[in-house]
Amino acid sequence: MKSWLMNPVLNKEFKLRFRSFKSFLGVLFYVLAIGAIVIGMIFIQSLSNIGGHIDPDSSRSMFIFLAVVQLALILFITPGLTAGVISSERERQTLNILLTTSQSSTGIIFGKLISSISYLLLLVVASLPLYSIVFFLAEFHPHNF
Repeated sequence: MKSWLMNPVLNKEFKLRFRSFKSFLGVLFYVLAIGAIVIGMIFIQSLSNIGGHIDPDSSRSMFIFLAVVQLALILFITPGLTAGVISSERERQTLNILLTTSQSSTGIIFGKLISSISYLLLLVVASLPLYSIVFFLAEFHPHNF
């Protein structure tokens, strides 16, 4: 475990992935897409109910739908992230140089894989406030007063 933390490829990938403007835009558009889905579902639910309130049972279905949509988005994003990290080294013609270092091939792969997984975890954590909106709507029901 200590060798994974002292992996220079992992350190480089963390710095490059999390400091780039492309990563910021990826998180921004991901949260905007999930947010548009949540707000759209809330709007549709409030229009379909008499009085404009949202039923707690529909909030449960919104949560399940949001979880399925997020899973689908993650499943589409993951192959692009993981395949892109090795191919980008090949495109920049730095893969041969990286393979001649004292770092093992598995260390290189694990460093790039852990960096991709951590970015995916960042996407999931960034969408947690949207889940809290759905939970809030289930708790804030006019008939509970």
